[in-house]
Amino acid sequence: MLKRSLDFFELFIKYPSTYPLFLRKEYDALWPVLNFLASHYRKWVLPKKKFIVIVGSLGKTSTRHALRKIFLLDKKKQSFSNYGSCLAENVLRSSPFDPYDVIEVGVDRVGEMAPYAKLLRPDIVVVTSIKSDHHLAFPTLEITRKEKVEMLKALPPHGIAILNGDDPNVLWMRQHTKARIMTFGFQEHNDFQAQVVTSHKSSGTQFILRANNQTHQLKIPFLGDHRIYAILGAVACACIEGKPVEEISKHLPYLEQQDSRLEVSHLESGAVVIDDSSKGGWETYESALSTLAQYPGKRKIAILGNVSEVSIKPGPLYRKLGELAAGAASQLTLIGDDNLKKVKAEAKRRGMPPENIVFGSRISDAVDALKKLSPLGKGDVILVKGRGRNRFSRIALWLEGADLVCDVKRCNIKTENCRPCPFVGKDVTEVNNTFIQDLIQEP
Repeated sequence: MLKRSLDFFELFIKYPSTYPLFLRKEYDALWPVLNFLASHYRKWVLPKKKFIVIVGSLGKTSTRHALRKIFLLDKKKQSFSNYGSCLAENVLRSSPFDPYDVIEVGVDRVGEMAPYAKLLRPDIVVVTSIKSDHHLAFPTLEITRKEKVEMLKALPPHGIAILNGDDPNVLWMRQHTKARIMTFGFQEHNDFQAQVVTSHKSSGTQFILRANNQTHQLKIPFLGDHRIYAILGAVACACIEGKPVEEISKHLPYLEQQDSRLEVSHLESGAVVIDDSSKGGWETYESALSTLAQYPGKRKIAILGNVSEVSIKPGPLYRKLGELAAGAASQLTLIGDDNLKKVKAEAKRRGMPPENIVFGSRISDAVDALKKLSPLGKGDVILVKGRGRNRFSRIALWLEGADLVCDVKRCNIKTENCRPCPFVGKDVTEVNNTFIQDLIQEP
């Protein structure tokens, strides 16, 4: 008990801004207190402030960042997470002098969204998608949508629900609110429609927006057609709140890349790294490999880990992953369990030479495989794709010049990637601190 108390103070003193990353359980235990304070703050200090709340399986963070940029809130600091104590903290950080706030909400178990909705009392809700992101907690998409619709139920009759009109599970939600409904997507029936993707190159994406019987050309500095959904949701919200498209379009080219979400880094050697290691749902693998296939380059290297929370039999899914990988990459490195051997077998069947496929179990195996390749340079594109807790972002950091020392297989530090971690380049297994060691899981 004494050592644990000393370890707590050591974290607090050494890492005053990042210690909640390590005191995950302890910080989340403060939820009842922080929820009480934040609820009263929302009710009595921020009663007239418009809260724009973003929910969904994928695209929430990109939508939030776009909206905060458009509403000039991007310099306002928010917590590093989107649920529990961090969510309450974000409400408490909200300034009474700003007419809007934009808050992203995530859940990882049934029954969480309703109290979050009661806390936030949303005025506008943007729903990005319903996907198989948390299959263990939400075994079916029907259960997922039933949980996330609780935020829409909290909308007042004069509120606004902005829905992904291409996603049937999102459209299902319209029957559960009396608020005004607006939709976005690629299909013609949407109020805000992306009609044509006019450019999809290494510099970003351009598309034509149709809204209010007018068309506008917009440019975003992101890769991946699927990222357009997040921007459409943000543009729809801003337009509904009276922002002219011309004004909105001026902000979009300056949106910052999101850590480990198809994040592009240009190395000094001329090689390009695409880090998409934040989430590991099946849909994100499809999008990442599609992006790699379209990205201009001579040699394409895919470093892939296990798919997270597989909702179907793993055999067909991993064979499909092997097919996609063989079509997008010329070199393949697989880091994870034996399910990835199915990827290897399918990639070979699809014509990838066996000597171009490496299989390993640790991050250091991927780094060793990269070292054995001929020097990376112009024309090389490396996709780093895995699930968050396996921390494949370490590979991207190593390619960018960071020392790779931490080689744990699984990490529960409360962050989606390694960039905020003060232990980057250090051997975390040697840190003699109870709270750190509790978060490192080795087989």
